[in-house]
Amino acid sequence: MGRLKLILVGWFKEAVIFSNLDRFLYRKPILKKIRTMSFLNTLFGTKKETADKITILDADAYAEAITAKKVQLVDVRTSKEFKDGHIKNAMNINFYNAGSFSKAFEKMDKSKPVYLYCRSGARSQKAARKLVNMGFSHIYDLKGGYMRWP
Repeated sequence: MGRLKLILVGWFKEAVIFSNLDRFLYRKPILKKIRTMSFLNTLFGTKKETADKITILDADAYAEAITAKKVQLVDVRTSKEFKDGHIKNAMNINFYNAGSFSKAFEKMDKSKPVYLYCRSGARSQKAARKLVNMGFSHIYDLKGGYMRWP
C-alpha cells in the first residue's frame, strides 16, 4: 500500500488517512489518542509546569538576587569559557559534560533556588529544563547570558 499520511481534521475530532498517492482511505476517530496524550502529559509534565519553575531575569534583577543572599550560582559554560571570565562566586558545571553535570546537581539542595547562566542564554535554558526534570523547582536564568552581564 505504500506510505500513509495522517492529517488531523477539526479540533482533534478525527484523523483522515491518505496513501502516498493522496487517495482518501478512511476517517478514524482519535479520541483514544487524545486520552493517551493527556495521560503522557500527566506523567511527564507540560511546558507550563516547566515555565512555572524557570524564571528569566534581566541583568539588574539577576545581580540584585545573587548579591542579596548566598545562592547556588552556576555557570554552565565550558571550563575554558569560565576561565575567560565569570560572575564572582559562581561554580562551573559544564552542561556539555552530561555525567558530571548530573552528578554535581545531585549534590545540590533542590529546595533552594538555583541561578544559572551561560554565554548567551540558550545553553542555560536547556540546563534549566534538565534541572526541572531532576526535581529542582526554583530556577533563575540570566537573560542574554554572560554577554549581557555588566
